[in-house]
Formats: sequence, C-alpha cells, structure tokens
Amino acid sequence: MKPRAIAVRTEVRSMSKTETMRSGLTLFTLLGFAAASCGNSNRHFGVNGGAGGQGDAQGGSSGSAGRPTGAAGNGPLPGDAGAAGTQVEPDNAGAAGTTDEPDACRRVKCDSAPDSATCKDDSTLSTFDAASGTCHDGGCKYNPISVSCTGDMPKCKATSASAKCVACLTNADCSNGGTCSGANACVCSNRFNGAHCEFQVFRALGTLENDDYSVVTNVSHDGSVLIGTSVNSSSTTSSTHAVRIVDGGPMQFIANPGGGSGACNPLAVDSAGNVLLSCDTGVFLYSAGGVATPVNWPTGGSVYDLSLDGKVLVGTASDGKAVRHANGVATSYGPFLPSGDTRLYATNSDGSIAVGAHHGPGVTGNGYVAIRWTGSTGLTSLTALSSWIYTSATDVSTDGKVIVGWASAESEVLAGQIAVKWSGGSLTPTALGPAAGQAGALGVNKDGSVIVGYQGGTTEATFWDSAGPHALKSLLGATPDLTSDWKLDSANAVSDDGKFVVGYGTHQNHREAWVAHLP
Repeated sequence: MKPRAIAVRTEVRSMSKTETMRSGLTLFTLLGFAAASCGNSNRHFGVNGGAGGQGDAQGGSSGSAGRPTGAAGNGPLPGDAGAAGTQVEPDNAGAAGTTDEPDACRRVKCDSAPDSATCKDDSTLSTFDAASGTCHDGGCKYNPISVSCTGDMPKCKATSASAKCVACLTNADCSNGGTCSGANACVCSNRFNGAHCEFQVFRALGTLENDDYSVVTNVSHDGSVLIGTSVNSSSTTSSTHAVRIVDGGPMQFIANPGGGSGACNPLAVDSAGNVLLSCDTGVFLYSAGGVATPVNWPTGGSVYDLSLDGKVLVGTASDGKAVRHANGVATSYGPFLPSGDTRLYATNSDGSIAVGAHHGPGVTGNGYVAIRWTGSTGLTSLTALSSWIYTSATDVSTDGKVIVGWASAESEVLAGQIAVKWSGGSLTPTALGPAAGQAGALGVNKDGSVIVGYQGGTTEATFWDSAGPHALKSLLGATPDLTSDWKLDSANAVSDDGKFVVGYGTHQNHREAWVAHLP
C-alpha cells in the first residue's frame, strides 16, 4: 500500500534534558507516526518506540518499540483511535488510543414537545408531554399522554397533520334534531342552542296542577337547578308552594319540612343542589335527595341567601340586626343605624362578603341605604352619587368584586328608580341607565360582566353587559316558544356563566315563570 500523506501537528516548547533523553530520536518518532498512519506497526530497536499515529479522521496504529513502545494514536471520532503499540522486548507497550468525542446530548434541551397529536379513540386525544422529554444520541424523545375530550368538545377527530377535540363527528352527537357540520359543529334549529343543541332558548315553566301563576326567584351557579313558587290564588286562603326544576325536568313540589300547611319560599341553591327554604315553621336546607335539615336561625328573623358551599347563610334578626350564620353559629351585627333594621340580602361564593341595605327612620325619609359587610370592616355603607337619595344592594358577584342594586333619585322609592352597580377597588357607584320609572339590578354573574333585572315604565326584563342594556326578549331572537302574547317583566337571576337567565312574565293574562338560555 502507498503511504498516504499526513499532516503532523506539533507544539513547540522547550524540553528538559531528561525529557529529551526520554523522547527518543525525533526521526524515529516521526517515522513511528508515519508508519502508524498507514496502519502498520514498524518495529524499531532504538531506546524508545515511536509514539502512536494521530490523524484527523482516524488515529493510526501505534509504532512498536524494542523496549517501551509509544502510546497509541488518539482520534476525534469514536472507533477511530489507533490500537495499542506492540513490543518485541518485554517492557511496557503503549496504551490503547482514546476518543475525544463530546457527549451528543450535552447541549440538547428537550423542553418543546411536538405539536402533533393522534386520536386514541373517538373521545381521547393522544398528545406529548413536554416535561417528559429526554435526549438519546442527540435527539429528543417525549412520552405520549392521553387527554379526554370533554365539555363542549367531547369528540376526537384526526386531521391530515394532527388531531383535535371537536363538538361532533356525526349528527348523533347533536341533540334535539341538530346536525353536525363539515366543521364538526352542531347546527341547531331556532328553538335550541348550546354546543350540542342541548338547551331550549326559551321555556315557559307553567305551574303546579290547580295553581294560577308561578315565579322563578333564583338559579344555581351552574344553571342546572331553578327554584321559585307556584301559587293558587283562587282558593279561600291563597296557597304558595315551593318548587324546583332540575336539569330541565318537570316542576317539583317541595313540601313544608316542618309539617305545617303554611308557605315556604325557596331562596337560593348551593353547589350541591341544596335549596335554602324559609318556611313558617323555620329555616331548612333541602337536599338534592329530598332530605330537609333544620337551620338554627334566630326566631322571627328572615334568611335570604347562602354561600356556594352552603356553609354561610345571611339575613336579618327580629331585633333589626344583620345575621351571618357560619358553620352552625349565628352572629349578629349592627344595626347599622340606631333606628330601623339591617338586612343582608346576598353573599359571595365563600361567604366572606355580604351586601344588603339598612331600612328605617334613620335614613332620610324612612328610606334605604346600601351596605356591605366583611370580617375586617364590619358593616359599611356603599357610596352613593349626589343625585341618589336611597340605595339598596341586592346581589354580589361570586368573586365579590361587583355589587348590584338600585337607587332612587326621589323620596318616593318607586319613582325615578335606577339600576346601579358598585365596582372596582374602591367600589365606585355607577348608574346603569337613566331613571326609567322603575328599574333595578337583581342578579349578577360570577365576575360581574353580566347583570340582570328590569327597567322601563311598565318594566321589562333587562340584560346589561359591556355594551349596555338590552331588552332580554331582543337577545333571544325568533324562537317558537316565545310567542307574541308573552311579555317578559323581570329577570331575577343569572348563572355564573351569564347564559341561564330566569324570571317571570305575563302570558295570557297570568304571571308565569320562565327560563332562557342565551347563545
């Protein structure tokens, strides 16, 4: 084989006499490198054998020595280091060559999983977990994870590049006659809405058998439970019946848990579906399963609301003091002014904030002043605009940051009444519209972005959002269940997501409860 040309990289430095002696003849060393570059071990019988060859692509074989042989050549790539030198005399042979290749994963960061995904089944998305990334031979590997397609997007659809959760795959995934579009969205008739056409746009709730009219007073935070009353006004003694409607089902009668024949008023619903009842026989929590538990409420007082977890109730006592009932213990506050009574009408999700009004001769003209309670401040009044004579807070958002109610610009409470809110860090008062005969904000959603109530000379159910007030009927559009003989008088409450709105209206000369679901 022809010897190939090699480049020898040298480092110039001064050498001691001892080093010079140990180095052997320079010529012999160079010959050792050259021989190693050809892959042959030349045998030299000088003092020391030549050092192993060293190449850019691969190290050459070591030269052999008569006595100690030179060290093997080192190569920069794995497997390219030269083999150890041999010996012909029993001294030390050179050690095998080593590699100086860097760790292939030393500078690799596996923290960006690929975007691609697949469908594990028709309701499960298989994607990659960025936190599981590990490096192998300079490349990243990630562990797949399964993600259930739920809520409005319960189905998994594979695409040419990846996969995603969608609302529907076939018409069977849409309710109430809806169809699945090419974009995998349910297309509903004008009677239904929702991601799967599962909600009726407008539903008249009717009454219990033999009753004349009905009212819905409140809705659970998630919109699944409606509560109110059904009334028989034609009997010798008017009979008011507590009712609830669960998941769009029929109206259910709630009997007086105390065994009396008097009325019960359902006032609020917690996250477990427990209904707060105020009856002539006492205060009760009525469970989803129909079990009533008495609440130790001050005799003669009134209860109005409960927290989302059902542990805090608020209201008033017979002596005019505000009452907050927490974890089985009732505590009185106030009254806010020496004369009159202080009422807490509503509380936020955890019961840490309550709002209401003080009513009585302590207020100008025996009127109302809106109040707020917290554990750190106690009872305080809410700021009023200079034109407001009376104010009252009726509800507070789930997060406690927005309070709604009404104000009156005249000494006659029901004249010039205005829907109002208090919001921001300093709870700045804001009129939601001009004085409109009678107006009031009665309910607010989770974050205060939606407010419901009534306004107008003859009152009309009203919906306020960032765009201002809207007649609720105009937002529902043409739907066959909201016929022309309906007048929506008041919107009393709204779910946390701002979609379910409940209230009452006039239908064929009778007051009737209704529920609407906004798109």
